Amino acid sequence: MVLKAPPSTLAAALGLCFACGCAGAQRVAEPEPTRESATDGFSPAELIQIGTDYNARGQSEKAVGVLQAALAREPGSAEGQFQLGLALSRLERLDEAIEALEQARRLAPDHIDSALLLGMACDLKGHNARAARIYTEALARHPDHPELLHELGVSLLMQGKTKEGLARLEQACKRKPEDPGLLGDYGYALLLAGRVAEARAQLARALELDPKQADVAANLAKAHMAAGDFAAAAELLERLRAASPEAVGLHLQLALARLRQGELAEAEKVARRAVSLAPENARAHFLLGASLDAQGKTDQARASFEQAHSLDPALEEAGRWLASHPRP
Repeated sequence: MVLKAPPSTLAAALGLCFACGCAGAQRVAEPEPTRESATDGFSPAELIQIGTDYNARGQSEKAVGVLQAALAREPGSAEGQFQLGLALSRLERLDEAIEALEQARRLAPDHIDSALLLGMACDLKGHNARAARIYTEALARHPDHPELLHELGVSLLMQGKTKEGLARLEQACKRKPEDPGLLGDYGYALLLAGRVAEARAQLARALELDPKQADVAANLAKAHMAAGDFAAAAELLERLRAASPEAVGLHLQLALARLRQGELAEAEKVARRAVSLAPENARAHFLLGASLDAQGKTDQARASFEQAHSLDPALEEAGRWLASHPRP
């Protein structure tokens, strides 16, 4: 499941003015410190403005240097701490980003973007329970906020709390019913909960709203598979594979869909491609073995199953096949 974007993408989504929420790029840029002047001659407020403008232009390294200089002189600036956390998160320096964002949240407890970005950074570090607490605390101040509900739902899913996560995502969808990213996560949660028909509908709607969501398309293919609609799954996976020809996971899903369809020669072809892309992937060898076995090519299948079992002795399906097909 892929429910989170990379840190740079998450941070970019929050590239707003701390105080008023306006797009940073719309501001009138302050003069930039030169190498000669460094930060001399600029007040902390001016440096924070310059750092904010760097963030708006995606110049994260420059933003960090200027903002750190500002905060050395004025550590109590909530906006400065938030902008520093934003820049650090884009650079994937998550521990430092979390520290700055904690400061921002302490200085301005009502600021939603600080809570969102802090929670996202914690989720990306694998601190999902901590992230959920941050979102919950922010929701106590901002009840029914859709982005907070969305991220809380995702954090709960990451903890294996499907029922609770699904409930939060449902709440968020009631407030933002046309948000493709939210609908994609909601659809995946429905799939996890076994509500396959609803999952297909929500994932299809999310993809209709934003056809570029490859992760949503992959999850929709999984929903089609769960529904037994292998032709629909294969059609979607073929499109995804054309766009990402080196993606091993897509080849594995497509090989399985073709196998379930009874398209055995095509399943073999796709599985062989998966093996060539990832020769150490036990599942690729297993699917190749399954497609060969289904065509009556027992000796070739045995070689693939043996390779799968060698790479992953815990792969029970391969072990069972080998036990039931001893060498003559």
